[in-house]
Amino acid sequence: SASIHISDQVYEIEEGDLILCCGGNIHYCDSYNRENLLEFIVFTPRLVTALSDLPDVRHPHMTKKELEDAGLLELSEELFQRIPEELHTKKSHYQEIVKSKLYEFWYSAKRAFPTEGDTSPLQRRRFSMTQKFQQLLTFIDAHYQEPLSLEQAADLMHFNPSYFSRIFHQYTGMNFTAYLNTVRIEEAISKLYDTSNRIVDVAFDCGFSSIRTFNRVFRQLTACSPSTFCKMKDAGPPLLYTFQLRKGVSASVAENDSFVVIQDGKSIAGTYIPGAGLHP
Repeated sequence: SASIHISDQVYEIEEGDLILCCGGNIHYCDSYNRENLLEFIVFTPRLVTALSDLPDVRHPHMTKKELEDAGLLELSEELFQRIPEELHTKKSHYQEIVKSKLYEFWYSAKRAFPTEGDTSPLQRRRFSMTQKFQQLLTFIDAHYQEPLSLEQAADLMHFNPSYFSRIFHQYTGMNFTAYLNTVRIEEAISKLYDTSNRIVDVAFDCGFSSIRTFNRVFRQLTACSPSTFCKMKDAGPPLLYTFQLRKGVSASVAENDSFVVIQDGKSIAGTYIPGAGLHP
């Protein structure tokens, strides 16, 4: 089992359940003290629709029983078997096959779980709040190199710092500083992997005011030091990839995306993770 947080909603999922989460929704998974294996398929909505984002189905959480009753269980299971296989083998026309599998499942789900017309005032308020937070996170992505503070972020949202801090944690599962540091370390990992820049230069380029702070936060998030990371990068197999174009606009199958770092207490894990939900 696992807890999936989407905006300000929490969904408790069990084996065989499926979550459909649009990219514009702030989301994360809480698996603390739980034994589970989550599988993900990450794709751009333009693979199945001309829209920049997918419209919602009736409910993002589809239980195994609901999928079975709707005749979608076998189709959903095939997604998580066939798509990773096609992306791995890359036989002729594999991209078209992947697109067709996503297309078939999406519109079958739309038929089985249609939206229920106009949204309620509460849903509209939630949507508005989610949009504001998405704009803030986009701002952080663009300005992570700058000395951003919680007070500045709260001011951008027109909230007082105390209320903003509480709401930010509710939507992201972490406090503002932790989130900002995560963005900075992700960017640092990309720079360390793709360039020959010195560690100290990468640290300052990613918004850290001292190399000591950078080393501490890097180790905290990845369970290894930046220098160890560089040695692993130079000596071993590729570190963990997901897909390319996860934030892009091209309607192509995405491969070799941004870096994701997994902390297991000992090392950084590597290779593609298939996954317990569709994640456009």
